[in-house]
Amino acid sequence: MMVFALDRFERASQQIGPRPRSSAPATTAPPATTLARVDTFEPSSGLPWSGRAGSKGPFFATRNTTGPDSPKTAGTSPETDSNFQVALEHTLRFEGGFSNHPNDAGGATMQGITQATYDSYRGRRGLTSKYVRNISEKEIRDIYYNDYWRASGADKIAQTNQPLAMVHFDTAVNMGPKRAERLLSQSQEDPHQYLRIREQTYRRFARARGQGVFLNGWLNRNNGLREVIAQLNNGSN
Repeated sequence: MMVFALDRFERASQQIGPRPRSSAPATTAPPATTLARVDTFEPSSGLPWSGRAGSKGPFFATRNTTGPDSPKTAGTSPETDSNFQVALEHTLRFEGGFSNHPNDAGGATMQGITQATYDSYRGRRGLTSKYVRNISEKEIRDIYYNDYWRASGADKIAQTNQPLAMVHFDTAVNMGPKRAERLLSQSQEDPHQYLRIREQTYRRFARARGQGVFLNGWLNRNNGLREVIAQLNNGSN
């Protein structure tokens, strides 16, 4: 699951993209192992980056300044937060199993978690490095919950707007929390507008050398979210 800063992308268009995953036609049900990450080039500001689920850069979001591994809100956890569970289930459809695509700057990745992210996670706990392919289910959920769901502020958004929270969380995973915050601001908190901006961003990423092969997978990811939003809206009517 993974973004780099756009200004850096425009200056160095040879390295990029949401995490590489797909050349399949743009349908709404892509294979689980066909997407590529885009959060690998977020610039660093000295804060811990557990990114691509990514590799370089800060975890920072103006909506939630607690950051990774901050004290949990009373009564919430990956196991008890039902909004998170729904959002993660959708995101993992597009993150698949193990991947180590040569065009993916994030390198070895398991269910969207890069080796760099996993090393950071274990290092913060005083644990030795372990190959990301052997990451446990509990560690995967913990990383997504604290470093993406809560760090991006999606947990707060979900209290009043679950469709928007799902889009924002998935964007934080695929593009990094900082870029997700920018897209959220540009969208005026409209999930449909958010997805339109995301699609434009993907198309821009795809112009970089070697990244066009992943465009259909990225568009599939967007289309999948559009379907989920429609289902959520129908269920609330």
